[in-house]
Amino acid sequence: MSLQAFVKNKVKRARVVGGFLRNSLIFKLKRQTHAPRYWFTKISTVVVDMDGTLFDADAGNMGLRLMYPDKVDHTTMGDILYEGILHKLAQGQMSVEESILDGNRLLQYQNMHKKDFKRVLEVMWPTRRIELIDALRELKQNQNVKIILATLSSQEFAFMVNEKLSKEHRFTFDGVIGSKLSFDKKGKLLGMKEIMGLKNGYTRNVRVRSKLGALKEFMKNKNWSFSMNQTVLITDSYGDIDMAKHVKTILLVPAQPSTIQAVAAKYKLADKLIPTNTQLKKNLLAVFERVN
Repeated sequence: MSLQAFVKNKVKRARVVGGFLRNSLIFKLKRQTHAPRYWFTKISTVVVDMDGTLFDADAGNMGLRLMYPDKVDHTTMGDILYEGILHKLAQGQMSVEESILDGNRLLQYQNMHKKDFKRVLEVMWPTRRIELIDALRELKQNQNVKIILATLSSQEFAFMVNEKLSKEHRFTFDGVIGSKLSFDKKGKLLGMKEIMGLKNGYTRNVRVRSKLGALKEFMKNKNWSFSMNQTVLITDSYGDIDMAKHVKTILLVPAQPSTIQAVAAKYKLADKLIPTNTQLKKNLLAVFERVN
């Protein structure tokens, strides 16, 4: 089956994928109407997605694998539960925010602890994109930009990622934003205090903030200047399209993309598309060499 036929089939039966058609139209109209705004002429803030971008893996999936290791036909229960959540999401039976809450509850049922986050990171670490990390380090050294790590996964986990990057790659993000968890005094996971989702609001009485909203708040609290016209988002899929509609966007395209990654690449839902190959660092830095 061709990629186009595959995507069309997915779009027809998956509401979450189908919703991207409307968003992609808005995305492209904004680019056509406000083209000068999206030229890469000056950059002051770079926002980097974590799952699927900084890492080839997903922290939520890795966490469920760790906490539900029993296998059924050579597949861990964690993978089965993760796929179940994705299926409900794709069928429109739950929102992104609800899927985050459900995944978190599954981890709570297994009494996940802060120390387990380190175990997840150790499993996930080999999937980091070293070419991207090297490019970000060089960008930070040579240009006056703030580089922020943004994730729908937990902010606590992202802080651990940042600490490990500092030790092993001599690179540190200037800030980290993500979903916020609550723990007891012994470090046991109790639930979610705040969700990093697609839109500002509330889901099951838990506050939800969009990446863009959280970024604006973070920059304001730091007293750092912020302009959407001077912001670049680096991501791997249209899962960040609500933010991509407002800022310049670079889409990283894996050699073997997932469905949503393939859709984003197929419909060119970014200002720049860069393959995640050995030329990633060179190609990414080339974009920024022409600005500022």
